[in-house]
Amino acid sequence: MSDITMPRLNSNDADYTLVEWVVGDGAEVAAGDTLAVIETSKAVSDLEAAEDGVLQTRVAAGQRCAPGVVIGRLLSAEEYADAGRAVEAGKSRAEADTSAVVVTGPARRLMELHGVSEEQVRALGRQLVQRSDVEALVAEAAEAAEVTEVTEVTEAAEVVPLSAVQCAVAANVAVSHREIPAAFTVMKVYSDALLAARDAAAERDGTFLGVTEFLVGAVARRHAEFPLFFSRLVDGESVVLSDRARVGVTVDVGRGLYLPVVRDAETLSLAEIASVLMGFRVKAMRGRFEPEDLDASNIAVTLHTEPDLVQAMPIIFPGHVCALSLCSVQQEVQLLPDGAVHQRSFFNLGVSYDHRVVNGWDAARFLRAVKEELEIAPEQTGTGRQQNRSERRVRTYDKQ
Repeated sequence: MSDITMPRLNSNDADYTLVEWVVGDGAEVAAGDTLAVIETSKAVSDLEAAEDGVLQTRVAAGQRCAPGVVIGRLLSAEEYADAGRAVEAGKSRAEADTSAVVVTGPARRLMELHGVSEEQVRALGRQLVQRSDVEALVAEAAEAAEVTEVTEVTEAAEVVPLSAVQCAVAANVAVSHREIPAAFTVMKVYSDALLAARDAAAERDGTFLGVTEFLVGAVARRHAEFPLFFSRLVDGESVVLSDRARVGVTVDVGRGLYLPVVRDAETLSLAEIASVLMGFRVKAMRGRFEPEDLDASNIAVTLHTEPDLVQAMPIIFPGHVCALSLCSVQQEVQLLPDGAVHQRSFFNLGVSYDHRVVNGWDAARFLRAVKEELEIAPEQTGTGRQQNRSERRVRTYDKQ
């Protein structure tokens, strides 16, 4: 006998939905066969059998479960028959074990919000407590106390549930604002050279680039110089440093916010980064990200490039130390020393940072380093030059 547990598919969700069992209870399966379909807030994955056996399901399709929860078992034919007899005799392990109560993430958050105790949910007599169960407890308590809500929902009002993607975003936002003491710094970046390089690439070989591609590469190349910006806080006194930059980039095509990860961006060409990001946009439109697309980012670039957006303060995603915000390109006029008027383009680049790990002086240095690279025409910044400049800064950082 072996347990089938809900796997951990990403670091964003507290629990996942068991969409369906592909094979039914009592079916004989072989190792590698698909048993079930699991849906996170941002991807759908197949769950495969680890060995041969007879499937015994323990959680019904449509339920949400946290990683590690036993959702089924693989038994021998004899074990499955014994289990069936135990159920009929009222000796099922699930029925006997009344102390094991699993509370889903949304239910747990609602309990904290409304002060619902563990004893109250245990009294329900359920092994799996979901958000709807806690909502029923809250409603009963409100009715008993004759509580009148300040904002009432009339019968004529339309109540629209949030999507699973937006619920995951909401959970991350709540954790970020509750647990991370964030600070914010913004810097102006002049973009004439960058935009000229973009236009030249399109004319030369048909490569279509945006400011995002340049920014992702520039941020990744700051990893060695500013390791704390790519770290993860584990307690109040220490962080875990990452071996390399894994840049998460926000993608939103109207179906919810995703944060897929560009890996090894410091080694990729601008065209390769553009190809990766285009692939992410296609997956976002189809809603078919793979778990590995969304896992293990250690810094975020958030895009706010709608026309006239000049500044945005991004949240710091749980598990990150900082997040950058890229705003739309603007125009300004400059008065030259000879009295002539010159028009130039710029955008505002911001960084939100966990003040427990990073201080304002380092945030300004980080933005300055990214700004310097972006303001130099890419044709003039070969890999060797970038690497040498980074090494000089690392030595300076160590001395400080």
